[in-house]
Amino acid sequence: MKKRVVSTILTAALIGSMLAGCGSSAPDKTTAAPAGNGESSAEASAETAAPAGQVLELSLADAQPDGCACNLSMKAMVEEIGEKSGGSIKVTYYPNSQLGNERDLAEGVMAGTVDMAWVSCAVMQNFDDSFAIFSLPFIFKDYDHVHAYGNSDLGRQVFGKLENSSKIKVLGLFDQGFRWIWTTNKEVKTLNDLSGLKIRTPESDVYTQTFTLLGTNPTPMAFGDLFTALQTGVVEGYEVNPESTWSNGTYEAIKYGAKSNHIFAGSVLFISQNAYDRLSEDQKKILEEAAANAVVYNNQVAQESEAEYEKKLVEAGLSINSLDDGEQEKFAAAVQPLYEKYYDMVGGKEYVDQVSSMEY
Repeated sequence: MKKRVVSTILTAALIGSMLAGCGSSAPDKTTAAPAGNGESSAEASAETAAPAGQVLELSLADAQPDGCACNLSMKAMVEEIGEKSGGSIKVTYYPNSQLGNERDLAEGVMAGTVDMAWVSCAVMQNFDDSFAIFSLPFIFKDYDHVHAYGNSDLGRQVFGKLENSSKIKVLGLFDQGFRWIWTTNKEVKTLNDLSGLKIRTPESDVYTQTFTLLGTNPTPMAFGDLFTALQTGVVEGYEVNPESTWSNGTYEAIKYGAKSNHIFAGSVLFISQNAYDRLSEDQKKILEEAAANAVVYNNQVAQESEAEYEKKLVEAGLSINSLDDGEQEKFAAAVQPLYEKYYDMVGGKEYVDQVSSMEY
């Protein structure tokens, strides 16, 4: 597919700008349907071009900064939609929280004041309890597991509930990265290594309970207070994705990183059902194909930038390691009591077991 080739080329050129990066949000292979019918841009334009003066205008918004994977992939999607629709669809893009924070944007799409939005799964849990599946620690083992889930009937169950309850259509599940554990004076390779450590967590119940069950002494606080807390010993570590550790400068106060991958941070792109229904069948195909291509592009940039940030952190003097063999399973077993609280919210124990044990 043309856009897949273009996105691969663009990734190498744009990865430098990506290092300015998206901030981490906390509670706060592809994951969309395979792209469409193989038509060329010219053929699609000829079939869907609107008569002169008749242009369907759509708004698209997110709360992410310039240069991050979301920002780059949304710009590419807007361009593709305009090109393949022959100008019959005009998407105006509002990044950087121009139309509000993530909750504002989700509410805007549901109210019809915004047509499309890119919002974190953690925020979407406020609108449908099923999205709590993404907050469960160690529910996903790696990116391949996430992508397989997003493409599966199990994933469609969650997206379908949101669509039915909120009158929207989900266009794709996007990577934002896994969260790792960072410490000042102790290397973490096993579950026992966490015992008693004072770990900063977001001010969120699922995070504090997770790290209590992992044997730490969780200390909820705002991320802006973290650097001083690390320097003064109020906390001995924290958890966040590699990008935030670099971009916020907290790497200067730590020595170690552990690739725990304990919680996946993802986002969904969705459009109001009313806006979607205004599209012709050909225009719907163009939108869905462009969204699928944006998923591929976003996830490629997000994963490559993760590797780049890891490299930069190591060059800055940090020691970063994976957990020892078999330890992630021990971590996952330790947090099982937390799952019981969420079973009813996310479809029951059987559903959670199917997600965590699915083949991919």
